[in-house]
Parts: sequence; structure tokens; C-alpha cells
Amino acid sequence: MNYKIGTILRRKLLNSPVGWHYGAIVGYEYGIPIVFENTKGAKEQVVWFNDFAQGQEVHAEESPTDPPQVVVQRAREALRSPQKWDLFSNCEHSCRKITQGKAESHQLQSFFVITGLVSILVWASKS
Repeated sequence: MNYKIGTILRRKLLNSPVGWHYGAIVGYEYGIPIVFENTKGAKEQVVWFNDFAQGQEVHAEESPTDPPQVVVQRAREALRSPQKWDLFSNCEHSCRKITQGKAESHQLQSFFVITGLVSILVWASKS
């Protein structure tokens, strides 16, 4: 495992048929990657790579990220006042906030688009 600082990681959510859990590499200690994450039921935090992975296959995204020193500084700032996980401040929001400077969740955006389309189709079928 040799990820660059700022690499966005994702793994399947545990106990869920859909969705991903996101994190970002923010450093190494003893050669082991340290991952910034925001976990449901917790707050933004840093954990060892294996704790992030939870036995699941981990995928690295090929997304552009800001320079490593900027990513690390944002992670430090976030950890001074960690956000608690909720639907609109989830793991992907936190990860993209520190790596790209903008808190957003592509999977949440996709969910709302799909939900909207299904709602339109249901409404249209009843008309």
C-alpha cells in the first residue's frame, strides 16, 4: 500500500447493500497509512488504514486533490472542531472537504436525482 497523501479511498458500507464509506489518506506512521474519516455514530477522526477498511476491499479514487500540505492542514483544522456525522455532513462530504476544499457527496446527489426521477415516474403513472 503506497498511497499519496490526499488519495480518496472508499469501501462498501457494512450491513448495507448499497453505498460507500469514504476516507482520505492524511499521513503515514510506521509505514501504515492514516485515514481521515467521518463515521456514522461518531465524528471526524483519523484511524489506521485497517480500521478504515474493516476487512473490506478498499478502492482508491483517481480524483484530483489539492497538494498534500493543504490536505493535511485542512484535516488538522477539521479535527480541532470535528463534525458529527449526519446525512448532510457524511463521510464523503468530510473527505472531499479536506482533499478538494468543497464539502460535497456525489452519492447523496445521485440518490436525490434518482429519488426525484422515481417520484416523477410514479406521479406520471397515476395521472
